[in-house]
Amino acid sequence: MQENGLLDGVTLPATEDFAWQDLRCPYRGDLNRRFSYLFSMQEEIPYYSIRETSELQYYDAKDVEVPRESIWARGLQSGEEMQYNLLSTENLGFYRICNPNARSARRVLILKDSMEDPMTDYWAELFSEIIVIDPRSYLREESLPELVATAAGAFDFHEDVPVHAQQVIDSSKVTDHHALLPTASVAKTDLSALPAGERSILRLVVARLLCAVGEAHRYAETTMTTICAGEEFTAKVKAVLSDGWKGIERKMLGDLLGKKKEPAVLPDVPEQSECSITGAELKEGQTSAPKHFTEDLLLSAMQTAGSESMPEGVERQGIGTPATRAATIEKLVQKGFLERKGEKKTKILLPTDKGKALITVMPEEIQSPELTADWEAKLLRIERGEMEPEEFMVEIKDMISSLVNTTEAMKGANVLMKNKIVGVCPNCGANVVEREKGWFCENRECRFALWKDNAYFKRLGKHLDGRMVDKLLRDGRVRLKDCRSAKGKTYNATVLLSCESDGRSKFSLEFENGGC
Repeated sequence: MQENGLLDGVTLPATEDFAWQDLRCPYRGDLNRRFSYLFSMQEEIPYYSIRETSELQYYDAKDVEVPRESIWARGLQSGEEMQYNLLSTENLGFYRICNPNARSARRVLILKDSMEDPMTDYWAELFSEIIVIDPRSYLREESLPELVATAAGAFDFHEDVPVHAQQVIDSSKVTDHHALLPTASVAKTDLSALPAGERSILRLVVARLLCAVGEAHRYAETTMTTICAGEEFTAKVKAVLSDGWKGIERKMLGDLLGKKKEPAVLPDVPEQSECSITGAELKEGQTSAPKHFTEDLLLSAMQTAGSESMPEGVERQGIGTPATRAATIEKLVQKGFLERKGEKKTKILLPTDKGKALITVMPEEIQSPELTADWEAKLLRIERGEMEPEEFMVEIKDMISSLVNTTEAMKGANVLMKNKIVGVCPNCGANVVEREKGWFCENRECRFALWKDNAYFKRLGKHLDGRMVDKLLRDGRVRLKDCRSAKGKTYNATVLLSCESDGRSKFSLEFENGGC
């Protein structure tokens, strides 16, 4: 164990104090259920069973002492097939275990998923108290009304909210993710002490919960179609019949949502009637080009991309998942397909020459969101037992073989995919080209390189980018503003580029007051 680590100085129990056992129930996780052709074997869940337990005391979220069996895995007593979210009998998101005879007086906080439960007795044997929190704990139908009332009361919303639990709770569809929910602790929090931004976010989360369990918003839509000079014009208006959840949203978030226009009112016009034109005017305008993507706009576009093609019931919508989209963008930047440009506050994302080249040479079939939609539909059929996994894999193999054999190399593709020349090597005079990890001399005998993950620039609080490299190669120097010292102070300086005797890059600083 690391010095000063969690277990530093704690005497561990002997191995013979525990029995290594398996849960008695069959278990299939989420990956197993979706991709059974890859994970065909039944999974085994082992756990540590302590032979001679200390006087452990178990408490639930309300600080009520409960028996061990109410916290521990149902699979110990049940032979039913267990899914990912069923390891804990009560699916508790919070519990604690106290041990007055523990080997250490320390208290430990554990953030867990359901797979941690088999280790709780082990941790409880070591420490005087362990507090166990499951951030993805599942909301239970019977506890929902109390949570709704508590969360609403915290924001002084005391109107009766009808709780339709079935609108938000369906245990059969829960896998490894859960919605973002307020907890009962919101009632004990001094909301006025929170920063305004945090308080607004919490208010949004609470409002969304109240809306989700509320009554339906009902309205009647009227459409009026008129024909003028052979052209058809359509106007629509909605008349609210019952506010439902939108009334809650307006009362909870009125100032956050901003002012909304008053709804238009259509005149009561009989069908097939004629009406006069009260006025007309011609306006000229000019459309503006679409704005460049910022990171936020691109994330939003990825969420909805190709969603109209997705079949009903698939887990994945758009490009990637909420958990992977930001990482995908970052990887494209790291690989040199995208670059960030702009001011400190507003950075736009632009494709690099390398990114444009990749898009140019890639077959249309691979780029199409319809392909993703088709695969998701087939995976859904496999999950339902309507399609054999082997059939799906054969289709993929055939498609890949077809693309390899029939796709012609685009004219000039070899030129497009060449590394971009960014300057001249200061050591040997050969071209310097940009690659995935940095900027390198094309002369294989030369050791000159400027790494993107550059430790020297990191120490200055900067990231080496293409603009800096251009300046360094062209002028041998680049001026940097707001460099940061180890003590956190900022300063302006110029980085000078030279070469070691073996050709490797060497940096030095020149300060604006004349020092180096």
